[in-house]
Amino acid sequence: MSATVTSDEAIRLLVDLVQANSEDPPGNTLECAGIITSILEAEGIRYEILEPKPGIRNIVARIPGSLGEPGSGTKLLFNGHMDTVPAGEGWTVDPFGAEIRDGYLYGRGSTDMKAGLAASLAACVAARRKGSEFRGEIIYTAVADEEYHSQYGTKWLLNEGVSADFAINCEPTNLDICLGNRGLLMVDVLVKGRSSHGGRPNLGKNAISIASDIINELEKIDHEASRDDNFKDPVGSLSIVGMHGGDRINVIPDRCVFYIDRRLMPSESGETAIRQIEDIIEKVTGVSPAMEDKDGAQIVIKPEVWHEPFWMDKNHPFVRAFILHYREHFGKEPVFEGKSAGTDASHLVKIGNIPTVIFGPGDYRRSHTVDEKVEIAQVGKAVEFYSYLIDHILR
Repeated sequence: MSATVTSDEAIRLLVDLVQANSEDPPGNTLECAGIITSILEAEGIRYEILEPKPGIRNIVARIPGSLGEPGSGTKLLFNGHMDTVPAGEGWTVDPFGAEIRDGYLYGRGSTDMKAGLAASLAACVAARRKGSEFRGEIIYTAVADEEYHSQYGTKWLLNEGVSADFAINCEPTNLDICLGNRGLLMVDVLVKGRSSHGGRPNLGKNAISIASDIINELEKIDHEASRDDNFKDPVGSLSIVGMHGGDRINVIPDRCVFYIDRRLMPSESGETAIRQIEDIIEKVTGVSPAMEDKDGAQIVIKPEVWHEPFWMDKNHPFVRAFILHYREHFGKEPVFEGKSAGTDASHLVKIGNIPTVIFGPGDYRRSHTVDEKVEIAQVGKAVEFYSYLIDHILR
């Protein structure tokens, strides 16, 4: 990168990141992490590599301000993930080619969320090149595991002691301001029955039939009570997203597993949603489900992914400052929105107690899609605004 950070530099970084395959699973972020750390080293920015599992690599970089006493001032954290969902099939371009055409850069992860990673890193580099003329500290986190569990990414870093006064999660928001996201709970439900010959079903206990009865009741849940019109998708939901049971056509199945995708609104919590699922299972079957696979348990539920919902108050000092600087920089009123999907911002707020705003380049509707792409102009605008925030919030 040159003496001043340019949009071309940010796009070059984005090209390199998209060309580095970081599909999750398996979630290997070594190549992406290497691209980022090479820039940090070239710019003289101190960083740590934290690798809770082989190949699952996280980066925490720190830029202390040159104004004020060392260790004093505000800590501002930028957060983004390096892993992506699998590319899948049906692309008309190479999903890892980072092709640039008609003002867009194409590729898996271009919008979700390597554009935000590149833009925030470019802003951090710009602050460093200007002599770190701010108070406090910038913390840049590039994490793994967001698309799967976050267990070894942002959650892990927070539990290891990473903290800040305020955070910006750089997920794609189309350069609008997201003050929260819906929660996500993914639950595996294992139903145990009793096998028998298919010609004598009365001697068995059909696990698929039991699971079907449970599913019918789960799908009757009324989500209107949790309605929150701050979100484009203003109510929670429960969807059955997979099911497996039975081994042979002439055997009554003794096991069936189904998978629940439960979206939560800020008035709900993961714990209350789990209790609701447990209550329905007990109502249908007369069996109280176990939370782990113990001998004799007939129904076992296992939460796999857990993002709590949250919504930031517009009157919070950080949010007020963010809105003020948005108006000053862009010369217009912001659009406010709640993100329908779960993000690592949930963990920053709920685990780290860090007030967080979600803001980043890219149209979130293109996340996880075939021919995913990001508008190049938005990446440049994000670099400029992140830099503006550093200059104003940390002064």
